[in-house]
Amino acid sequence: MHKFGSIRGDFRHLRNVQPETQAVSQRLGADTTLFTFYRSRFLDGWVLDNTGVVESGDIVSRAGEDFVVRLRDDRWSVRPRDVHGNTPAGATSIAFGSSAEGSIDPRGDVDWFRFETSGPTTVAVYTTGATDTVGRLFGEMHDGGGGGSNFRIEAAVQAGVHYVAVLGSDPAVTQGDYELHVRHGDLHGDTEGAATPVWLGSSTVGAIGPAGDVDWFRFETSEPQTVAVYTTGATDTVGRLDGEEDDDGGEGLNFALQTAVSGGTHYVRVSGSGSAAGGYTLDVRPQFSENELGMEFAWIRPGSFVMGSPPNEAGRGAEEVPHTVRIRGEFWIGKHEVTQGQWEAVMGSNPSHYRECGSRCPVENVSWNDVQEFIGRLNEREAAGSGARYRLPTEAVGVRGARGNRRRALRGVGGDRLVRAE
Repeated sequence: MHKFGSIRGDFRHLRNVQPETQAVSQRLGADTTLFTFYRSRFLDGWVLDNTGVVESGDIVSRAGEDFVVRLRDDRWSVRPRDVHGNTPAGATSIAFGSSAEGSIDPRGDVDWFRFETSGPTTVAVYTTGATDTVGRLFGEMHDGGGGGSNFRIEAAVQAGVHYVAVLGSDPAVTQGDYELHVRHGDLHGDTEGAATPVWLGSSTVGAIGPAGDVDWFRFETSEPQTVAVYTTGATDTVGRLDGEEDDDGGEGLNFALQTAVSGGTHYVRVSGSGSAAGGYTLDVRPQFSENELGMEFAWIRPGSFVMGSPPNEAGRGAEEVPHTVRIRGEFWIGKHEVTQGQWEAVMGSNPSHYRECGSRCPVENVSWNDVQEFIGRLNEREAAGSGARYRLPTEAVGVRGARGNRRRALRGVGGDRLVRAE
């Protein structure tokens, strides 16, 4: 019996380990069958391989804590057996931004992996190596797209846990090693000419990766208007819209731009601040909209602000203690009070005392219950159309809406305007 190279401790990265004495290797020849013994604590879950194709018969027997391994050749390597789960429940966790070695072994094997993203981002999931692999993400199969016979998947994902399956391209034939990589993807163009088209009123997931990456987007407007362009997420972003730039005007480290534009094509550039990299969500919104009754609404982005008043403000109430309030969802708030004409169009009558003021004057002489009935009927009208839902604003929403996406404090904020959600 001849003892081959020492394999004490963690030997998973050893490849093509040679016998201790080359002279022995030469005397044995390629067809000599040898037996060698190793402790199971070193080999458990591993196989010795000389050809890249391993069958279960290569491990002849196991006696106590010893493996008996048959070698068909005088060259061999150490690599893992099937160490990755064959179902999503047994998936191997892989950190986002890292790599993992795997093996399609035996033929027909499937390896499952799971990775987690803390926020919306774009991902690139791909393999490298000589084995012809196929990948599956979100239930869709991808074959090719990477170098050689490897697969590559690029996709936008939300925060959460995501599962990847790696298979051989031909279950009856394919077998061998590969390396799986999970990185930030680059779905969006790096130049103005390659800008990704987006639509006014939409959200798009992107990622700055690696540091220094730039993403370009373009959108169309049919007429002059004010638009709001901003990012959300944990990545420190810088934005530019038609030459106007902003760094931290949005929530946290995000940018926010509110700009009057003409009709035509407009370009948005998103980059990281300094060496920042990571995922983000880009929103492109019209600042104002109008429903079929002529009610005008201003769009308000989510965010945090300090509500209350400073201690030295004249006329300040004792309850107006400054405190931070966070509005988690975007909304539209009415620019004006509901008019007498709009009320009559919905309710069929005008209860106002000052009717002679005209249909464009605010409706008055109505109770809270009257207003709730008006909102209910308005929502019924919209259910068959835009699907928008209306309600009265809370105090915090009213203050946020009155500030109009600005952080400065305002006085005299009321709650007599409608809020619309879409």
